[in-house]
Amino acid sequence: MNKKRPVNLDLRTIKQPLPAITSILHRVTGVALFFGAVFALYALGLSLESE
Repeated sequence: MNKKRPVNLDLRTIKQPLPAITSILHRVTGVALFFGAVFALYALGLSLESE
């Protein structure tokens, strides 16, 4: 087997199809919403504490 194949590991130069881009954006926004919800619940808990 020929092991001298070119390897391109730079993700910025690979042309991604539209479904791949939407999948990546869906995952990123899901993570952002998860941490945003955790922060919002923490802020809500702080605002409801009695002094």
